[in-house]
Amino acid sequence: MFRDSIHSLLLIRFRVSLLAVFALVNISACDRATQAERILINGHIVTMDERVPEVEALAMGEGQILALGTNADMLKKYPDAEKVDLAGKTVMPGFIEAHGHLLNLGKSSLELNLVGVETPDKVVNRVGEQVAETSPGEWIVGWGWDEGAWAKNYPTNDGLNQVSPKNPVFLRGLHGYAGWANAKALEIAGITRETPNPPNGEILKDPKTDHPTGILMNKAQDLLTRHIATLTLAQREKAFMLAAEECLRHGITTVHDAGVSSEMLAALRSLSKKKLLKIRVYVMIDCRERQLLESFLQNGPEIDPDHWLNIRSIKSFTDGALGSRGAALLEPYSDAPNTRGLITIPEDSLYRLSVRALRTGFQVATHAIGDKANRITLNAYARALKEVPTAKDPRLRIEHAQVVALDDIPRFAQLGVIPSMQPPHCTSDMPWAESRVGPDRIK
Repeated sequence: MFRDSIHSLLLIRFRVSLLAVFALVNISACDRATQAERILINGHIVTMDERVPEVEALAMGEGQILALGTNADMLKKYPDAEKVDLAGKTVMPGFIEAHGHLLNLGKSSLELNLVGVETPDKVVNRVGEQVAETSPGEWIVGWGWDEGAWAKNYPTNDGLNQVSPKNPVFLRGLHGYAGWANAKALEIAGITRETPNPPNGEILKDPKTDHPTGILMNKAQDLLTRHIATLTLAQREKAFMLAAEECLRHGITTVHDAGVSSEMLAALRSLSKKKLLKIRVYVMIDCRERQLLESFLQNGPEIDPDHWLNIRSIKSFTDGALGSRGAALLEPYSDAPNTRGLITIPEDSLYRLSVRALRTGFQVATHAIGDKANRITLNAYARALKEVPTAKDPRLRIEHAQVVALDDIPRFAQLGVIPSMQPPHCTSDMPWAESRVGPDRIK
């Protein structure tokens, strides 16, 4: 998702975050005692102020934007400041990524990256190369194969077993709703032909032999991933720092991290305490970690006065993904008439969670992709808002809102619910979306 963010815009990045609200800064700020350390001149500086949408110069100092105006204004007021000639380049406020997964982004630099690898055979070849550099028995973990594009014909683990008989292999799908494991990994996890599907998950099995194929759908992945050693605190910190650097390279200065566990939060707090957070993070607590959730529902949000690390949202999940046919639909899948996806949290449970969140001052952000999941989420939100009419600035969100029944679209505005949609879902799902929902529903 992050790598898809605004490559075409010409940006200049400097040490000061441009998230300051330009509309609150004007030339009168030049009367302040703070001296500018640097001035930018000869640029197209977007102010986000309708009254003065663009200026040519900017002054900064002590981590703040001090003033905006003309080249002459800045040069006259701050003659001793370092001068940066933008030569016509554009400067904009930093982008806010409204739905990201920072740890996964950072881990992608530490794991086998399979994004863009077109075929299962090529993935197997990449794994084979990794085996040659890995000690026997050590886990090989990767991510990024497209479980949506391959859903019509998921691979088995035969190829992985041949190239990696001694190393357990687990490869997460691009969207996180399917994993691909070799026989050694399944053996370690104790997954056999007798293993039943867990709630909200499926172990794909060969129709002839009933043996697991290596593909684990949705929550079935947990049966295996619990056997993979978790990252240490230092490794998590490194992953977050790598993610922050990647974000800054693309002009992203704030990220809403959608689904943060207690281990992830410990790393973020540690980095914040050491003043090593290079981007601002708005945390959505993962509701599936019950102890963490209960702690925050009892104690309330944590708001950083400097807004480097704010914890004010709860992430919930109503269904899975469209590509893996886990998104909950009102009607059957066009290319799989025997399934309508899955619901991961009943409406009543989401309603009760939303009521508690609203009473405690938390925003709720619920993953919902299918039209049935979106309807359930809207229903739960409507009931919760009626139950807690005094909730201050609730800003309830539906994350993704990909497939929505026409009758439900006006309800977002009526309820004040934010449809938090991500453009990369359009491009990643485009090759197979119509086959999932059919030509009538795709319109």
